[in-house]
Amino acid sequence: MTVSKDAMGMITIQLNEKDVPSAENKPQGPSNAKRVSALLLWFTFNALTLLLNKFLFAKLQFSYPFALTAVHMATCSFFAFLIIKVFKWIPFQQQSRSDIIRHILPLAVIFCVNIVLGNVSLRFIPISFMQTVKSSVPVFTVIIQTLFLRKTFEQRVYLALIPVVGGVALASFTESSFDMTGFLCAVFASITTAVQAVMMNLLLASGMKKMDPINLLFYMGPLSFAMLVPAVFMFEWQSISTEWIYFGQPAPLLWLFVGGAVAFALNYSSFVVSSVVSTLTMTVSGNLKAVINIVVSVAIFGNPIGLMNWIGCLVAIGGVMWYQHIMMNPRPVEPVLPIRAVASPKTTGFVLASERRKSTPGLSALHRGSPRAPGLNLITAESINPTYKSAHQA
Repeated sequence: MTVSKDAMGMITIQLNEKDVPSAENKPQGPSNAKRVSALLLWFTFNALTLLLNKFLFAKLQFSYPFALTAVHMATCSFFAFLIIKVFKWIPFQQQSRSDIIRHILPLAVIFCVNIVLGNVSLRFIPISFMQTVKSSVPVFTVIIQTLFLRKTFEQRVYLALIPVVGGVALASFTESSFDMTGFLCAVFASITTAVQAVMMNLLLASGMKKMDPINLLFYMGPLSFAMLVPAVFMFEWQSISTEWIYFGQPAPLLWLFVGGAVAFALNYSSFVVSSVVSTLTMTVSGNLKAVINIVVSVAIFGNPIGLMNWIGCLVAIGGVMWYQHIMMNPRPVEPVLPIRAVASPKTTGFVLASERRKSTPGLSALHRGSPRAPGLNLITAESINPTYKSAHQA
């Protein structure tokens, strides 16, 4: 880059070829192969997590959601420690004790309740039905923000929620394996998911440091495990030790820890996907992931699903896609242009003028010095400082 100055004082900047970034010098983003691989791993681990949990409930008869969730939390905490502290593949995000208590602990409580409710629902209803019910999360997100945060949404948002509610209702009424306990747990799991999302946004707005999923799991995993251990011993341990037919056998216990490892792999793959694809791609892929989970679960477990179930499921997921499209592409709101003080040529003071003076009625009269421009107030220097007039006249 060369800078020169001529006799008139004009400065000329001349850029050399090396100063202009070329296509070869631009930083290259992740390759398409890496993006596709990350998405495939995300799909795979998500489906495996659901299938393994259902396998433990249905085939190994491990009907203990608190214990299952505790094993998952312990396993996830262990692997998060390895990745962050031992292998150091991800930078450690240090949190103070006050941040852990004020920010992470509430999230850990909601996170723990959400996972337990999801596991309880899997015990009683098929994966396909649970996935359809869980598509109602946007409905509860809007309801919570409207009732408690007084937030308003576009009319399109409310319209997009109609097919979500309708699809879930249709799938529920026509579900041959319907169970009220599983259905209610899936609904409350959707509510806690919405609460968790809203709470995360509020905590970030209040000053919480943004954390990647692995660091967040590093903190929330041990807290969740500590909350689950008392529940396991109070409600499930006696039944596990006396009634579970596979108690003490190494192979079923190994399956429990394999499920925990896969659950951590799901969180890690989610972290990788979010770093290599756009938000839009991840959103669309999330909807595709739900459909894949339903198809795979039906193929493996053979739970009956009729035409109306499929229609209800697809309508609900279509409504979710419409909702996400609206939230990611809001209609532009006409900005309120700033008001600034403009000197009036025929007054000794200032008037308030909008940047859009050409389209505002009465501004022409205002700029002629009229103090009676409709809809606007004349602010003179005397009204701001009474001593201005006498000093100005002097």
